Amino acid sequence: MIRTLLMALLALTSMARAESSDLRAVQDVLEKYRSVRPVERELPMYSLDWASTLEEARAKAAREQRPIFFLIVTNSYGNIYTGHC
Repeated sequence: MIRTLLMALLALTSMARAESSDLRAVQDVLEKYRSVRPVERELPMYSLDWASTLEEARAKAAREQRPIFFLIVTNSYGNIYTGHC
């Protein structure tokens, strides 16, 4: 009886240690992520300024003296041959 009780106590203790080390590992990953993630004021640099048509994009690019980044999607939702991109 005592032996079974001690074995159960040992099992519960090792489970608690495993959960604690898992939690530490998660916290370490989150800390590393937060250290390299751009801060809020840096995020606009990563956003794209979309234009609905090529004509609109050309006019805006000429006005702002910026290049055009042309993105074509050729998956099930877009097809360059039918004009859907």
